[in-house]
Amino acid sequence: MSAPATYVAIILSSIASTWCWWRIWRSDDPAVFKVVLTLVAALPILGPFLYLFADMPPRHKRKSDRETRAPEKLSPFLRRWNEREHVYLGWASFVFWTLAVVAYWMNDWTPGEIHAAPFNLGHYTDVDVLFYSLLIGAVLTFGAAVRAKLVLVRGLKEASSLLLQPTTRARSPD
Repeated sequence: MSAPATYVAIILSSIASTWCWWRIWRSDDPAVFKVVLTLVAALPILGPFLYLFADMPPRHKRKSDRETRAPEKLSPFLRRWNEREHVYLGWASFVFWTLAVVAYWMNDWTPGEIHAAPFNLGHYTDVDVLFYSLLIGAVLTFGAAVRAKLVLVRGLKEASSLLLQPTTRARSPD
């Protein structure tokens, strides 16, 4: 990128990060998630996109659809998966990070031959292509793990608030 394009990208990234931070700190998420999402959104250029991936708004169906249909029952497998999805995705992210390190280790900690990219887009090495692909996979699965954990925490918060709400029927004196 040329110098003016770089400055424009940095300015737009700063504006997007600031908007993400504003949304993060106004949310009802626990403080730990707010800190993690703030750090994710602070990554230059890529951070706001990762935050939006991790904090997709919930889908709301029309009220009439929710009232007329019976709640779906989950199979034991899906219930177990939903409860532990963030753990599975966290381990997948760890595997991607490990494979990225192994890629350099297998090449004796050197990046390999330098190649010119087509259309004069720069230069790359053999290991860098694999390494950065694995790192992108690691970051995306980590973002999905954070998202899955947020969904689980929100679901538990909603369930606990429903259990703690008073009933509307008055008790009759016995």
